[in-house]
Amino acid sequence: MLDDVIEAELTHWKPLMAPLVQPLLDEIDKAAASGESLESLRARMAQMAARMDTRPLGEAIARAGQKGAVLGAADVNLTQPGV
Repeated sequence: MLDDVIEAELTHWKPLMAPLVQPLLDEIDKAAASGESLESLRARMAQMAARMDTRPLGEAIARAGQKGAVLGAADVNLTQPGV
């Protein structure tokens, strides 16, 4: 059962990570296409981090934590299948 809970949380990881990773990939592509130096790209990384949308990932982590708290409070045994 624990594996099922973990699997359910991990099935949607790509949409959660895309808002974090895509801006970085876009900037790397732009830098490569324009011949920009790595030093110049590094200088812009703080700006890139500010544009990353961490809300979906944070919300998913909060939901997973809430599920764990509820299951723990209910004393649900997650280590035995069918329990």
